[in-house]
Amino acid sequence: MENHKRSPKFGRQWRKSEMDDYNIKIQFQDATTFFNTPVLPPPNVDEELLTTEYDTDTIAHKNSFILTQLDYAMEREDPESAESSISIFAIFLFDALGYAHRPHLTRLLRRLKILICGEYKDAKTNVCIIDRSRDDEGLLVQECRHIGAKRDPYPQVVATAIAAFQTNNSRRIASGLDPLENEIIPAVIMIGSSPTFLKVPVTAELSRCVQSGLYPTTPTVIFAHEPEIPRPAQRRAEGMRPLDNRYIIFQCYEAFKQFVH
Repeated sequence: MENHKRSPKFGRQWRKSEMDDYNIKIQFQDATTFFNTPVLPPPNVDEELLTTEYDTDTIAHKNSFILTQLDYAMEREDPESAESSISIFAIFLFDALGYAHRPHLTRLLRRLKILICGEYKDAKTNVCIIDRSRDDEGLLVQECRHIGAKRDPYPQVVATAIAAFQTNNSRRIASGLDPLENEIIPAVIMIGSSPTFLKVPVTAELSRCVQSGLYPTTPTVIFAHEPEIPRPAQRRAEGMRPLDNRYIIFQCYEAFKQFVH
């Protein structure tokens, strides 16, 4: 693997082979280990979102709108439409959860640059929460087509996390600050309304190796967590529609706040 020839690729072109090229692995963890808490916290959201089925005639307008977006994000008949609806749902979801508070700013279709094998390539994230006080790229959200997605979504979000690390360090250097040696980039992969949470540790060594097309001697282990819902086999089909799923997923989002700047 060390002698394997690598080529510069856009973030959307990253596959498992790029993960292997740069010694990157995924490790799934249970909720206690991933969130570093024995009990998930109660969700800090409007109670109506936790207790009411989707029905625009009986719930408050603001909650009706969020649940309408959830319904669109779960749409299967038109995958192209569903893909963009996931990002719109994510924006309103993070607002309801309190992620998008000052000084945070939520952006759609955030395009970053990743320096890979000596060339700059685009790496896009569908939604990004930016810390304006530090001008840092924070939480990354990568959407994935709903049912039957064939492309592995992890390599693309990893490429974007590396691009975010490089971007954050470039801004620090431009501001006269010392570059970071490592940073944990939080990310969420959304298939419909079903999330997978990730903590992507990016080091200066990994970034340098990607820039030069070299194999890192130190492995990068990305920690991931899928919410422990009652019917895991129906994870992608059900998403956040059932109330029992919804409560647990909201708990996970609440616990995940600690990793967002």
